[in-house]
Amino acid sequence: MATGASAIKRLRNKNFTEKEKEMLMELIIPHKNVIENIKTDSINIKRKTQLWEYITSQYNNNNSETGKRTVTQLKNVYDMAKRRAKKELSSDKVSMYKCMKDITDEDQLVIVDLVQSYRSEIVSFIII
Repeated sequence: MATGASAIKRLRNKNFTEKEKEMLMELIIPHKNVIENIKTDSINIKRKTQLWEYITSQYNNNNSETGKRTVTQLKNVYDMAKRRAKKELSSDKVSMYKCMKDITDEDQLVIVDLVQSYRSEIVSFIII
């Protein structure tokens, strides 16, 4: 049996619900340019730290489902969501390339013609 600090077991919090994850993303999105800033100078680190503390405060004030969360917990959920999104995007690209290799040159010309002829409808659909 372990002794000392390693013998103290950390209490586990409840898992984040989908609603909580969505609420966190809504709090992060307006500040994404600061959070995703790759600069590591003292000013930017301080700005990020203050911002994460602010987001955590807002999150805890608006959430009573699973109790209070820490900055570290919220950062971890955000990082995992980013990883999942990147993995899905990568998987989609792989699937697209697999499909593309089966398309003949003639099929590609037909697709290009169709896209060009319906370009305005496609663009208006994407903008909506």
